[in-house]
Amino acid sequence: IPFKQGEKVTINITADEPMEIFLHGYDVETRVTPGATSTLQFTADVVGRFALMIHSLGEGEAEQKIEILLGLVDVLPRK
Repeated sequence: IPFKQGEKVTINITADEPMEIFLHGYDVETRVTPGATSTLQFTADVVGRFALMIHSLGEGEAEQKIEILLGLVDVLPRK
């Protein structure tokens, strides 16, 4: 997912099971609840490629700590 340096970014996320989404490098996260849209927001001020990850699945006793790569966020330099 490409963005330009300095942009204000909003990523809307929906899922069919509970999870946490984490953007490495920016250290922002959001908890996703089934049936609802969660929002991950940040200002793209650091140039580079960053992993957008699922950091856990499930709730309560069924919660599992795992990491799954959802995609890459590219922040490109302003020109």
